Amino acid sequence: MSLCPSLRRWELRVSRVLRLRDRTLPWRVWKPLLLRADWPQWSRQEKGQSLVVPLNQMGESPRIYVKTGQWVESTLSFPQGEAGEKLRVEMLDGGVLESKNAGQLLTLGADLRVRVRAQISGNEGIHRVRVTRGTESYVLNYWAGAENIYAGNE
Repeated sequence: MSLCPSLRRWELRVSRVLRLRDRTLPWRVWKPLLLRADWPQWSRQEKGQSLVVPLNQMGESPRIYVKTGQWVESTLSFPQGEAGEKLRVEMLDGGVLESKNAGQLLTLGADLRVRVRAQISGNEGIHRVRVTRGTESYVLNYWAGAENIYAGNE
């Protein structure tokens, strides 16, 4: 038994989560695995090549530099998703999606992938594309205009 009551409550919560997720591994072992396995793989097209975009611990990508007015295409693969599942896609800071709206609902395909096409607005600055699946949100950050001189410090 722990000496600290709040630590004991935390341990009980973790043990409940472990039972609910049907895990037999300790928390410190499966938590990093859970984050890597459950999160989507996000790739984008650039000059005919598919490039994987890493997501940070908050589900956001680093800045991707694009031109104003450029169409960008990215593909999300949800390894823990279900075919036919609905995803909400939104342009947060200007621009339009393929449907000519700032937001739309997309359906997860049989291959557990969804393709997102967006046009960056004519304004310079950040343009975020947010994809929401249930209670999880993932953000792809595009920067339109000149490259930020402080970009290496992000």
